[in-house]
Amino acid sequence: MKYIKRFDERSVLSIKNPWAYLVVLGIKDIENRSWKTNYRGKLLIHATQTPIKFNSYNELFTSDQIKIIQDNNINFNQMINSAIIGDVELIDCIQNSNSLWAETGQWHWVLSTPKIYSTPMLNIKGSLSIWKY
Repeated sequence: MKYIKRFDERSVLSIKNPWAYLVVLGIKDIENRSWKTNYRGKLLIHATQTPIKFNSYNELFTSDQIKIIQDNNINFNQMINSAIIGDVELIDCIQNSNSLWAETGQWHWVLSTPKIYSTPMLNIKGSLSIWKY
């Protein structure tokens, strides 16, 4: 299989919060997508303008995911939207991952070396697929 190693250092993936925040903190190691990618390399993580709305953790997370969030003292009130908030390395794209974050029937983008930026790049409009900043 042929992989695209790197488009450039400015390849971006838009993700809704709270997922984007969990990715750059290194809590969520899988990004679930309905489509496969051959891209491998650095991805800037863009938190979309509109986060997922939820009233309680139980609406969005499994009990195991809630435990990890609570054990790591994650504060969702600190989430920033419409911004590039960090980066990760996309190292694989598989199905049937055993990650706690993997959703059945989706492609599992395997992420590593997450970084959250102390100074996010604000007021950035996102896009679908992998896009260039």
